[in-house]
Amino acid sequence: MLHFKLRQISFPFKELVNLIPAHGSVWDVGCGLGNLAKLLGRRNPQQEIYVFDIDAKKLQVENLRWGEPKSLVNTITLIDVLYLMTDTQKLKLLEKLFKKLKRGGQLFVAIVPQEKSWGYYLAWLQEWVMVRLMGKTKSKQG
Repeated sequence: MLHFKLRQISFPFKELVNLIPAHGSVWDVGCGLGNLAKLLGRRNPQQEIYVFDIDAKKLQVENLRWGEPKSLVNTITLIDVLYLMTDTQKLKLLEKLFKKLKRGGQLFVAIVPQEKSWGYYLAWLQEWVMVRLMGKTKSKQG
C-alpha cells in the first residue's frame, strides 16, 4: 500500500492517463501494482485493459485481463521496466511490443531518471525497497 501511494506521487500517472485514448485497447507491460490500470479503469470501466508483470503477486487491482493480448492493441505502456534488463533483452522486448501495436498505435516508455534529482532519489528508494528489502520486483536474472 505504501509503495502504491509513493508511486502515485513520484510518477505522473494522471498526466499519462490524459495522453492515452479513453477508447481502444491498452496493454500495460510491467504493470507493477497496477496504478495506471486502476486509473484507466476508473476513467472508462469498459476500456479493454491488459496487464502483465513478471511478478504477478504484486498486482493490487482486480478485474483486469492478465497476460499478453491475443490481438493487436491501440496503446502499450512500459513504465520503469527497462532498467531491469540487459540491452539485448530491451531490444527483444521493444521489437515484440512494436509488433503488438495496431497501425497508428502508441507506445509510451518511461525510464528511471538518471540525473541526480529528487525524482531520481525517490525512484531509486522505491525500487530499492521493492527489489532488495521486500523482494517484490524481479527481473529475469532474479
